[in-house]
Amino acid sequence: MGIRLMMKQVQTFAASLFALAALACSPGGVTTTGGGGGGGGGFADAGLPSNGRVTDGIAALYLFNEGTGNTIYDTSQQIPALDMTIQTPGSVSWTADGLSINAAASITTSADRITQSCQASNAITVELWAQTADITQTASRIFDFGTGPNDINFSIAQNESDAEARLRTTSTIELEGEVSETSSLVDVLAISGTHLVYSRSGITDEYALWVNGQRTEVGELAGSFSAWLPGASLSIANEPLGNRPWRGDIYLAAVYCRALAPEEIIRNYDEGY
Repeated sequence: MGIRLMMKQVQTFAASLFALAALACSPGGVTTTGGGGGGGGGFADAGLPSNGRVTDGIAALYLFNEGTGNTIYDTSQQIPALDMTIQTPGSVSWTADGLSINAAASITTSADRITQSCQASNAITVELWAQTADITQTASRIFDFGTGPNDINFSIAQNESDAEARLRTTSTIELEGEVSETSSLVDVLAISGTHLVYSRSGITDEYALWVNGQRTEVGELAGSFSAWLPGASLSIANEPLGNRPWRGDIYLAAVYCRALAPEEIIRNYDEGY
C-alpha cells in the first residue's frame, strides 16, 4: 500500500511482515542471564531483573501486569518514574497478560526525562509487544511520544497492514513522512502478538526495524535529536490529543536512550513478555 502521510518533520519507516507470521511466538521464552551491550550513560543501573531483559540504558519500561486500577507503572527504576494514567478507564480492560484497549483511550504521562536523556545520546530504541484488535485500523498510534497528531518525536503505529516507525531528527525538519508498500503486519499481530523494535544509533546514524527477532529494515538517518519538541507526552494506544486511537492488546512497552545491539534485541525477544 503506497501511501503518503501528511506527517511533517519526521521520517517514517515500514516493514514487510507477512513472511514472518510463522515466527510469532506465545508469551514467555528462554531465560537468559548475560549482561547486555555497551554503556547507557546518564542512567541508573537498574540491575538485571529475574526475567533477564536488557536494562542498560533503559529510560522507561511498562510491563502491563498491574491487573487492576488506572495506573500503568514505569518499572525502569529511573527517577522520576514515568507512570502512565488511564484517563478513560471505560475504554480498557485488564487481562492476565496485559491491557486490552477496547475503544478510543487516553493513556499518557509527561516525559521530559526521556527528551533530555535521548537528546544527550542522540540514540534510541523503542520496543513493543502488541496484538491488534482490528485489521483495518489506519494511522493508529500504538506507542507515541509527541504533542499532537502531526507533532511527534517518535512513534510506532499500525496503518492497516503496515508497521510504521517514525523518528524526528534535525535532518527531517522539512520532510513529510512516507510509507513504503508493505504487507500483512496484522497477520502476525492477530496470531499471538508481535515484538516490534525500532532503534537508531547516535554514533553511526544507522536505524533498524525488527519484527519478532528478525531485522526487516536498515538504513541511515542523519541529524540530532535537538529538534525534538519540548513538553511531549508519552502515550499508549493514541496520541496526546486523542486523534489517532488504536485498539488491541499491549503486553510490554519500553524506551532506551541508546541503540540496542542485535544480540540484545534478540535477547529481549527470547524473553517474551
